[in-house]
Amino acid sequence: MRRTTSFDLVVLKMAIHGIVVAGIASNSLFAHVQLFLLRRNTQVKSRAKASCLFLESDIQPELTPPLYSGYTFIHHRVD
Repeated sequence: MRRTTSFDLVVLKMAIHGIVVAGIASNSLFAHVQLFLLRRNTQVKSRAKASCLFLESDIQPELTPPLYSGYTFIHHRVD
C-alpha cells in the first residue's frame, strides 16, 4: 500500500453539483490546492496532466478525517 504524498492529486466529490474536483496539495492535504474540473467519467476536462487511476483501497485512514471519508485519491505524480 503506497502512502499518499503531497504531490498526489486529491479528488473531492461535490455531490451538490455532481462534479468531481481535483487539486494538488502542497504542504498539507487541504492547503494550497489548485483546482481542476473533471467530468463524472473521470476524463480530464481542464489542462491537468493526469493519467487517472482510482485507488480507493489505497486511502490512508490517518489522512482522511471522518468529515471527508467520501473523498477519493487519484495517484499521479505531477512534474
